Amino acid sequence: MLTNLWSNRGQIRQAFNARTLTLASVALLFACGGGSDTPTTPNPPPPPPPNNTVTSVVVTPGSVALSVPASVQLTATARNSAGTELTGQTYTWTSSASAVATVAQTGLVTAVAGGTTTITASTSGQQGSAQITVSASPYGPVLDRKPIGPAGGTLSGADVAVTVPAGQLTATSTIELVRDTILPADEGSPRSGARYFVEGLPVGTSIEPRIRIRTSESNSGVATIAVRSPMLVYAASDTMMLGTQYAIATDSSGWWVATVHIVGRDAAPAAGFGFRSSVRTTGNVASAGVMPDWGANPIDAFINVVLNMAAENTANGKFLVLGSKAIDPAMPDKVHKVAGLLETSWTTLTGTLGYSAAHRALWPLQVELAPIPGNGVFSSKWPYPWDQNLSTIGYNNARVPHPEFPGTVIHEVFHMMQQGFIGTKPWNSYIASGWLMEATSTWMGGNHPLIVAPYTNETALSWKDSLYTGLAAGMTMKSGYGKAPMIKYIANRFGNAKVKDIWTSVQGGADPIAAIVATFPEPPAQWWPQVLYQQWGGSLYPWTPAQLMPTYQYYGLALTAGVQEWESDALKPLGVSTNILLRDTAMFGPNFRLPVYLSPVSMGKGRLLVMEKPAAATHFRPIAGTDTVFIPGNRLMTTDTAVMMLTRTEVVAPYNTTRKLLYTVDLRLPDGDWYMPTIKNVNDQVKFACDTGVTMTMDPADNVTSVLSFFAQAGTWTRKANPVYPASYEWAADPVMVDSLRVMGMTLSSTIRESLKDTVYLQARLRWAPSASAISRYNTKLGGTNNLSWWWLLLPIGLVPVAVSKKARRFLPVAGAAVVLLIVSCTGIGPINWTLDETFDMSFTKMRWTADPNDANATLMELNNGVGKTTINQDILEYWRYIYDDKDVKVDSVRGRCVGTGFATYSPSGVAYANGVKPPTPPDDEGNLSQILERSLRVQGANVRIRHR
Repeated sequence: MLTNLWSNRGQIRQAFNARTLTLASVALLFACGGGSDTPTTPNPPPPPPPNNTVTSVVVTPGSVALSVPASVQLTATARNSAGTELTGQTYTWTSSASAVATVAQTGLVTAVAGGTTTITASTSGQQGSAQITVSASPYGPVLDRKPIGPAGGTLSGADVAVTVPAGQLTATSTIELVRDTILPADEGSPRSGARYFVEGLPVGTSIEPRIRIRTSESNSGVATIAVRSPMLVYAASDTMMLGTQYAIATDSSGWWVATVHIVGRDAAPAAGFGFRSSVRTTGNVASAGVMPDWGANPIDAFINVVLNMAAENTANGKFLVLGSKAIDPAMPDKVHKVAGLLETSWTTLTGTLGYSAAHRALWPLQVELAPIPGNGVFSSKWPYPWDQNLSTIGYNNARVPHPEFPGTVIHEVFHMMQQGFIGTKPWNSYIASGWLMEATSTWMGGNHPLIVAPYTNETALSWKDSLYTGLAAGMTMKSGYGKAPMIKYIANRFGNAKVKDIWTSVQGGADPIAAIVATFPEPPAQWWPQVLYQQWGGSLYPWTPAQLMPTYQYYGLALTAGVQEWESDALKPLGVSTNILLRDTAMFGPNFRLPVYLSPVSMGKGRLLVMEKPAAATHFRPIAGTDTVFIPGNRLMTTDTAVMMLTRTEVVAPYNTTRKLLYTVDLRLPDGDWYMPTIKNVNDQVKFACDTGVTMTMDPADNVTSVLSFFAQAGTWTRKANPVYPASYEWAADPVMVDSLRVMGMTLSSTIRESLKDTVYLQARLRWAPSASAISRYNTKLGGTNNLSWWWLLLPIGLVPVAVSKKARRFLPVAGAAVVLLIVSCTGIGPINWTLDETFDMSFTKMRWTADPNDANATLMELNNGVGKTTINQDILEYWRYIYDDKDVKVDSVRGRCVGTGFATYSPSGVAYANGVKPPTPPDDEGNLSQILERSLRVQGANVRIRHR
């Protein structure tokens, strides 16, 4: 027990002291007069001292994978023992392997070379770290990387050295040298054992480093150091990275040595131009691999040595032509030929045509023959605005023997001339001029004195649709290939100097489109159709008819009866929409003129052009071009290809206003008079019954012909104003006929209408109920007193001279009624009364337009393949038959009555003439009457059969 007490003595002492302190405090309160009923709150204990001790550091992100020369920002965070973040700390950053990645005191880590390093952040005796894994350059290992400034310096590897002389850099930049281990050979073989990338120059800074490269290959010609940089390419393909510059190398103890030119570049070129490089070929076999994407990699240049080169300077010292003999054994001969073509191009451009290359001070301009796509390419070294002394030209060595090749040579040289016009303008202005560069350079290709064929290249053909889009803002560089015919038209008509005027205007700040429009001394409504006429006629560029047709438009306008209204594509200024006219050649006669016209809302805002290509012709030829075009029927009767182009000829700045134009093809039936010259396949179902035994028959074919002729002589069919299509045509009597028809008790009505399915319908009705007194009055007007003077009134209706006036009487209708209205006996005839109601229904599915509506001496139209029906609705005839004795004395009369009913079907064909015009062989009044009387009356015993033939 004592032992336990002793061992717990500390606790006992503490308890005692606390108890003693409490009792003493209470005694003190009472002694001081305390003892209030309100308890007193004791003061709180003082706060503990702050915990600012750093116990850990965390670096985020904790692990990173980088590729040279990428960077990443690391962040360090300090915490105390409670895990609370402590702010205001200063960190020291270190890299365990600076050759792999460096770190700035801001925590920014930059990859240097492949490998692994630990990045550490330290503060207050504590540290945290992140693991950095660095991959080498995607193209190979980084051989050397160092800061180089005004004092100069050298980057080197085992077989290469790049020395920047002192004074060429104004500020210090970290530059690196990378060995290419994956990219394919693009200069042929033999070549250097490796290719090297140089990266890190300040943007736009030009340096001239001395390059030393060692190779184990032997040389049998000229050796060059090849420097390839990101280039702005004028070529068929903007994916081909061209524009290599060469420096003639010297051999120094196994090392090829030369001074080259390198320019620091932008990592991201301006939008609108691509710099992705594709694979160049070695011989005829494409190399494997992928070239660097210049839009994503900050490579300033890559360098290698090229052996066994053929090289030749032109006589005027303006061009150096080079080509690898390893690629093409015939390269020396080709280099020599190209040198001569370049010399001629220079003379033509600067002498004959008066262009200047004063903007370039560094000569010679380098020209490379290589297996590039297309024909040729002009390249300018990036960034923009480029050094105009560093542009180069590339030609396809395989195309040198081609007859178009001289045109290619001068085409690319003219691109160099264009730099003097726009090479210093703002980038946006340069882009806007790209199409003009190609249009004028393609035109220039035909000006080489040694070209033996009209110059047009594959790219021009592939972009020929651009010609039909006319002038519009936002045209691409390649659009200009299709615009070459426009430039050629300007030069052909107004002289070569006009092309130079365009460039002078552009150099002064004019928009290229505005410069084109202002150059013409006439409005687009005049010159733009002429451009199309000449191009389609093959006098500008020899494109085949198939190549002339726009690939984005192929419309077939089927010509059918009625009015067809068409809406064009949305046309920008000087745009074109095309239509091939599809037609049945049997639909037209030689004298017909098909009207095609711009609708009123489009008048003055466009133009119609009609072209044709005969089967044996090699190109199109113009038919007509204006707001309204009449296509001759003899052209429509052939199987020739007929193309209708709708072009917008107005120019509205900023040259991007669109408009749809309406145009109309009019194949409506003409106003006029219809005759039915041919009636076939008659099926006669008309029956006549007479109470006296006299029988009558009718000839339905003659009946239709005579009745429609009667309509034609007494009036005309006129098109109603609305609707436009399908149209309907109402018959109305001519004013001189109205009174005669009324006196005769005759009512005529007829309608012709079109359908949407190329069918024409004709309906007619004839009603005739004359009274004896009316006939008697009519006969008196004719001056007759003897019965025989008017008996022929009872002949078929078509012979009745219904016109009261002498002028109208000359019409003498040659048509006829449905029923023969004559009863003949051997002893005489008497007055009669009759009622006639006859209807006609016809439809036609085959139309043929034959003549110009303005030609009054020709037929207007033919209707064929008709189906017709005549219906006798009512036909009642009352007549007197006189009885004579043997002495020819009238002794009695008998009243008779005949009734006709039924119908007849047939196949009709009709011909239309202009209003008031008779058929080609109009009938003679008296002669025709006597002929009909002679052959129409046939007395057969007691019965009389009358035929109207």
